[in-house]
Amino acid sequence: IDLYAWNNGIMNQSITVNPSIADSTYKYYVDIFNLSGCAISDTVWLLINPLPDFELANDTSICQGDSITIYGPDESLNYNIQWIVDGDNYSDEQNITVSPMDTTEYFLYVENLEACSILDSISINILAIPDAGIIEGDTIGVCFGDSVTFTVEGINADSYLWSNGATTNSITVMPNIVDTIYKYYVDIFNSNGCFISDTVWLVSNSLPDFNLANDTSICLGETVTIYGPPDSLNYDIMWLVADTIYSNEQNISVSPMDTTEYFLYMETEEACGSMDSISINILDLPQYQLPNDTSICLGDSITIFGPDESMDYSLQWIIADTIYSIEQFITISPIDTTEVFLYMETSLGCSSLDSISINILSIPYAQIMGADTVSSCLGDSVTFTVIGIDIDSYLWSTGSEYDSITISPLIPDLYKYTVLISNESGCSVSDSSWLMVNPLPDFELEDDSEICYGEEIILNGPADSLNYKIKWIVADTVYSDSQNIIVSPDETTVYILSLTNEYGCNMIDSITIGVHPLPIINASSDKEICFGDTTVISITHNGDSCAWMVNDDLVSTELEFEVFPEQSTEYIAVA
Repeated sequence: IDLYAWNNGIMNQSITVNPSIADSTYKYYVDIFNLSGCAISDTVWLLINPLPDFELANDTSICQGDSITIYGPDESLNYNIQWIVDGDNYSDEQNITVSPMDTTEYFLYVENLEACSILDSISINILAIPDAGIIEGDTIGVCFGDSVTFTVEGINADSYLWSNGATTNSITVMPNIVDTIYKYYVDIFNSNGCFISDTVWLVSNSLPDFNLANDTSICLGETVTIYGPPDSLNYDIMWLVADTIYSNEQNISVSPMDTTEYFLYMETEEACGSMDSISINILDLPQYQLPNDTSICLGDSITIFGPDESMDYSLQWIIADTIYSIEQFITISPIDTTEVFLYMETSLGCSSLDSISINILSIPYAQIMGADTVSSCLGDSVTFTVIGIDIDSYLWSTGSEYDSITISPLIPDLYKYTVLISNESGCSVSDSSWLMVNPLPDFELEDDSEICYGEEIILNGPADSLNYKIKWIVADTVYSDSQNIIVSPDETTVYILSLTNEYGCNMIDSITIGVHPLPIINASSDKEICFGDTTVISITHNGDSCAWMVNDDLVSTELEFEVFPEQSTEYIAVA
């Protein structure tokens, strides 16, 4: 091939044509020559197909975050479509909805059935939106009855429109239905006309649904349990007293000293709280205190006084868990150390319990030895002696401070002798003995007497009516138990009379019978005389006097005298 000749005058091997009329058929042919001058011809028919008949919309602007639908050709045209962004295939859908973050150019490649294509583009300019929002967050809980303020803050914000019609940057709302969710939203505009919307959900949370019990009264020192809400309510709890946190427990047991108001702050899981209070009124206890513990001696009694009757208390004295008395005072004589309780109750039912311990001190274990009543005879001495243990001192009714006394009353009578026996604790016992002093036999023998040897004498005892037991004693030997005795001692003898009366009291008296020896006397020998004669008779003797007796008649006291009896006569000389 040496030469080409196209019908459009182009002599090149190839030609480039650009038909300008669509839907037309163009004929292109070429004569092809060689060096020999020989030629052949060839023809090509060029059918000019139409391009896709479509144009994208004009460039436009949208607000950041908005979306826009870019429409491609109608589906009836049956085009192949390819959207291209930043050199990458984006979509082959007819229309695309986009929301670019920055200004973006979207290209649309459109190809018809004849593979003819066009490329068009649209630039989406992104306008800045307000950088603002509701600062409180997406969802806010508010407790029923509270108000809440929603505020928009940010930049590039020029106007506002809230769902409730407000046009300020903040609104304050107060839900009026409990347990309800409210929706509040705002459109925030800038000078470009762009806006963003922000929404906040407001939950109207219920308050704790619980009430404390009514105010009440307790007695001082008592404990009362104040019950909070049950666990099932799952409340956070705070008990307050005098503006101070007292407890976080569900229930509290309290024992205030004064009337006190207890506040219960309850908070739900949504932090909704309510407060209730209960006042615990403190009633006075009985205002009385027993004396201090004390000690008494065994056998003593003690009176314990309770409160004055004007206090109008109900009383119970309690010993060994048993009610002993309900009187204002009690007098007791315990045998062991005993704790006495006094239960007192006011008219309002408040009570107190006090006690006093009565310590029992041991007493001397002692007594007067012997019988309770002792008999003695007048003039006898009697000794009373204390025996025992735990003894420190003695005090007799006589004033003696020894363990024994010896007495000898001077008058027959019944005498009482008492001794107070004390120990180191100061405890004492007393014991008494009676002394019956019986009289002695009331009798005296006659005075001592004298007799001459060979004479008899009657010793007279007491009269029979005295009923004494009688003993005559001579030389330590019972001589006789007769009332009276006739004695003729050979020598001076002491006769003792022992008399015992009905009380067994014995009296001894004595009488001495002095025995004088007879004088030694010698009389004249018997004589005979004639009637009418006289004679002298004489005696000698060693006595003090003498006497001549005739027929018991004293006829002379001379040693010798002249006699002239008329008959035979016996003259007895007595010296």
